Amino acid sequence: MNMIEWFMAHPEMLQHLPPDKLQKLHELVKAELARVRSSPMPQSVVQDLVACVGDELMSQIVKDQRHGVSQPGWLKPEESFGPVKRNTGGWQPFQPISLRCRAY
Repeated sequence: MNMIEWFMAHPEMLQHLPPDKLQKLHELVKAELARVRSSPMPQSVVQDLVACVGDELMSQIVKDQRHGVSQPGWLKPEESFGPVKRNTGGWQPFQPISLRCRAY
């Protein structure tokens, strides 16, 4: 139990602190609050995630990622699609339209 937790459990003891100790406690609380706010996730969530993913699984994930991003197994290799034919689709390249009024 650190000093902050102890005083949270015994708030009546705060009135007995000298001003310099009270100032020090205030600085500690501000620093701890800044640390907690700067974390992208609450510490309890991080601890839960660490508990869920074991060291062996994490080492396997790191090992897989060191070899680069793998292609999902359900995607066909690019060679099976054949050569890419450009400009054979049903769409036409963008052609700007004229906004001038035509006289009929």
